Amino acid sequence: VKVLGDDGSGGVRSVVAGMMWVSQTVTAQGWQGKSVAVMSLASPRNEFMNEAANDLTYTGVSVVVAAGNEATDACTRSPASAAKAITVGSSDKWDEASEFTNYGPCVDIFAPGDVIHAAGISSQTAVADMSGTSMATPLVAGTVALLLGQDANMAPSAVWSKLDEFAVRNRLKATIFSGRMGNNYPNVLLHVGDPIGAVPSEPTPVPAPPREDKHAKHYAVELTVDYDDYPHETTVLVKSQLGMVVLRAEGPDQPPAASVPAGVYILEAFDEGDDGICCAYGRGSLTLKVDGKVEVDGATFRGENYAREFTVGTGPSAHVTTVVDVTPDAFPEETSWHVKDSAGAVVGRGEDGQGADLQLLPGTYTFTILDTYGDGLNPGCWKVTHGGVVLAAGGGNFSGFDSAQFTVGGPGAADSPPVPAALVEDYCSAAFGGAA
Repeated sequence: VKVLGDDGSGGVRSVVAGMMWVSQTVTAQGWQGKSVAVMSLASPRNEFMNEAANDLTYTGVSVVVAAGNEATDACTRSPASAAKAITVGSSDKWDEASEFTNYGPCVDIFAPGDVIHAAGISSQTAVADMSGTSMATPLVAGTVALLLGQDANMAPSAVWSKLDEFAVRNRLKATIFSGRMGNNYPNVLLHVGDPIGAVPSEPTPVPAPPREDKHAKHYAVELTVDYDDYPHETTVLVKSQLGMVVLRAEGPDQPPAASVPAGVYILEAFDEGDDGICCAYGRGSLTLKVDGKVEVDGATFRGENYAREFTVGTGPSAHVTTVVDVTPDAFPEETSWHVKDSAGAVVGRGEDGQGADLQLLPGTYTFTILDTYGDGLNPGCWKVTHGGVVLAAGGGNFSGFDSAQFTVGGPGAADSPPVPAALVEDYCSAAFGGAA
């Protein structure tokens, strides 16, 4: 059924009309339970299209759809996010998840889709090697046809149960791509035996890990990048804890929002010029929101990269507001600071004697302040505060840099011992140097 133009373009209305035609034809011909529909197409998530795909299964048609090729969450695409459809991701000949494949809880099964030898369009005998979830999806649809050939009265739900039963589990290898799967990225690979359903002896199938339901709550992650004067040097990523990129911004573009399940994510930024987005060539910043709530507020960085961990959808935020206060001397442009976590990742920065409010996970951190002239804050001081308690402080003439560790408390761990108020006051005198 043709629903797109010769150039591959088309709208939601034409795709839905095609599905309605299939539904009406199947019903009129009495083909319920004997039909499979394959859709190697994708659009931004559209509930109208999803409902049409779901309705098609109610007429007894098994619906097999492509996950999409954007290396993003398939739950942001349609009909991939339709609850009743069988959504197919792509694997390669090494049984690794393809670099381009979409992923996430809306993907049901993987099938080979990388460099597939297929018919070409230049002549009646043309062949071509093509890649995409559009190549993987027909393999699953063909397997469904084999199942229906054995039992023409199988409902779509029973067809999926058989596919899932015969699939090989935990075969996809843990590489830079497939190793990012986790519970929201099913390690389920299509298997067609002889006869269909024969399970190979190697490897021995194991029970599937629990997977998030397609209807589980997702959260909108919005990233706004204010680039410096050289935006093409900058790339910003939001990644899952297992390394899967869920959102990407490359200067000067602003990325669309991503829909992600609950979990721990990492905001990373890279600058090819090794000068960050502040402050030699303009003042850039990063702002990240989760369901409208600001998680990263105007963060900036100097140097090659920036990294910051944040949580999504785990109830009350695990992050703790920690305040960095800097009282600069008469030359604030000489002063910069950063905070690193225990793994050495920079989680906060400041320039020109300016402080900041940081959202930190419980743990141990190192605060470092630098003075390009080499005379410290003379006079001046700095302090790191949580809940009104000073966890670390310093100031005065500390030469080129000053550094101190502090601990932000959480479940099972306490804050660093507070710095005495009298000592904090002493740090703000010109004659006193050092940190606590």
